[in-house]
Amino acid sequence: MSFLSELRQVTSPSRPLHVRPAPWMPRTAHAASSATPHPFAKAFACAVLTYAVSTAALVAFVMPRVPADVMAAGSLAGALCVFAVASFVPAFVTGMIVRQSRQVWGVARIAAAYVPLFLLIAALQLAHTREVWQAALPAGVGG
Repeated sequence: MSFLSELRQVTSPSRPLHVRPAPWMPRTAHAASSATPHPFAKAFACAVLTYAVSTAALVAFVMPRVPADVMAAGSLAGALCVFAVASFVPAFVTGMIVRQSRQVWGVARIAAAYVPLFLLIAALQLAHTREVWQAALPAGVGG
């Protein structure tokens, strides 16, 4: 099953019928798995899309308005790291929630669960980053 067919919600057997489970795997391992096929792949697809959109918005709208004396060599890299953590931590948490659920989650439902977690973590990180930058800036620079 390809990744795109998973996003389209095309159902197929989770494994071919001729493949036997490994002898060291317990018999209940397949029964205890998630009802949603590949929940982490779908959650991380949301993370990649969110990261791309948020960094594009950062570069297009915020970076041109930052004064040159405030813009240090590492400020763009730091901002990109903030969005990386803010994108992938909620994806992991959302994947865990979906994996533990007994219901089948579509991509839209996974995205609806992912977005509030992303906004919360991004807001917390940006607030912390702002405090760190204000403490590091000389007096009178950056407002």
